[in-house]
This record gives sequence, C-alpha cells and structure tokens, in this order.
Amino acid sequence: MKQILGISDKTLLALKNKTTMFREGQDWRRKGASARSPLQWNSEAVERAFTNWKRPAPSTVETFEAAEAK
Repeated sequence: MKQILGISDKTLLALKNKTTMFREGQDWRRKGASARSPLQWNSEAVERAFTNWKRPAPSTVETFEAAEAK
C-alpha cells in the first residue's frame, strides 16, 4: 500500500491508528487470528479512502490553548 499511495509504512500506520481514514473490515484486516499478525490491505478501498478523506476543521480539534496553565 505504501507504494501505491506514495507514503512510508510509518505514515500509513499512523493514518490507520490516529485518524478515521481507514476502517477495519473494509480497508484492512489481519492476516491471522493474533492481534499482532500482519495487516492485509484492500488496495481499491484504501486508495478511495485516502483520496476522499477530509481533515477535520482546525476549530473542531481540541487543543490545550483553552486550558489555563497551573
């Protein structure tokens, strides 16, 4: 997948883990029964998700600026 999308393994996994871009069962699945087994990607679904995903608006992202320093 990294070659199709033109991104690194690290970036691909970060997008999987830290965004809602990719869905388990639709875009990826595990090759085995273990939670640590390698991932298998659905290239057509992933390319479509990568192309169509929109970043959240900055105003909707929670930051620490609103919290007072103690």
